[in-house]
Amino acid sequence: MKNILKLFGVIAIVTVIGFSLTGCEDLSGDKASYKVKLFTGDGKTGSMSAEEFGKLNSVTEVDIKGSLKVAATPDTQWYECRWYKNGTPMNKTYGMGSGWSLNLEHYNSYSNDKILAGDKLKVEYDFYESVSKLLATATSPEVTVVE
Repeated sequence: MKNILKLFGVIAIVTVIGFSLTGCEDLSGDKASYKVKLFTGDGKTGSMSAEEFGKLNSVTEVDIKGSLKVAATPDTQWYECRWYKNGTPMNKTYGMGSGWSLNLEHYNSYSNDKILAGDKLKVEYDFYESVSKLLATATSPEVTVVE
C-alpha cells in the first residue's frame, strides 16, 4: 500500500513540474532580431527577409499628404500590425496582416481623429509562429508628420 502511495506521489510531482514548464515563456529565440521600420517610396511591405529589410531606408518625417509603409523582419507567416498616433491607438482594426501602409491624406478624409503636423506616428508589429503563438513584438521608431 505504501508503494502505491509513493507512486501516486511521484506521478503528482511529475505532473506539477510538467504543467509548470509548459507555462514558461520560450526564451530560445533572440527577441532583438525582430525589427520593424517605417519607410516611404517603393518597396515591399510587411514581413520580409533581413536582406530585403536592410535595403529600405527608415524615415523620421512624413509629409501630411504622404504615405508611410511598414517593413518587418524576419519573415513570418502570421503577423499583426497596429498604428499609433502620439502613443494612442489610431483605430481598432487590428487584423492579421493588416496595416502595411498608411496614406495620411486618405486617413484624414474619413477619420474624425485627424493626423496633424507635429503628430508622432509609430507601428507595433507582432510576429507569430502560428495563429496563437506570439514570438515577439517590435515597435518602430516614431515618425513626425510635417507640412
